Amino acid sequence: MKLKIIFGIILPATLVIILGLYGAFNIGLDIQKKYQKSLIMDDIYKDGRILNIINLGEITIKNDNLFSSRTELNEIIPCVIDKEGVKSPLIAGSIQYEESDINYNYNQDIYYDSSVNQKSISVEVSPGKIKKIQINLVPSSEFRSKTGEQLTLEYADYDDIAIVESSVSRYDYNFCSTLSEKELKNAVKVNLNL
Repeated sequence: MKLKIIFGIILPATLVIILGLYGAFNIGLDIQKKYQKSLIMDDIYKDGRILNIINLGEITIKNDNLFSSRTELNEIIPCVIDKEGVKSPLIAGSIQYEESDINYNYNQDIYYDSSVNQKSISVEVSPGKIKKIQINLVPSSEFRSKTGEQLTLEYADYDDIAIVESSVSRYDYNFCSTLSEKELKNAVKVNLNL
């Protein structure tokens, strides 16, 4: 009778708890973030207009687990900043995560709502697989309405795009001007060469 209780109830329950904990703590999940070092005018402006999507980087998630694993990617807010602090930081647009390769189509005029930042997303990776997530900037209408010459003249004093990660949804047009020094210091910077 004791063996039936041990092997019929206690052992399976213990196994279920252990497997549940193993899956919940993302053991064996490797997340690598790689951002562009710099952007030049040709990366953001082609054929007489600013691109609809500008790639800022890539997240690679590798799952060495025995089971599928899920991880949360935080909201990212892109701010155009001036290192000297003379110009007030501006929201660069919104971030969209893309689980496939970018397919640029310069001739197609697609409307992207740059006022809607993609919140944190949950990504599932199958066991033994690698998933790549593109981090794309959808420029705000303030930038999309400018010519290349206007971009160069009006925003030449801005040095970097500061990529600020937030686990709490904080996206609004005033966000960048309210950044603390600590948040700016911890932000990943993509150099702008306009």
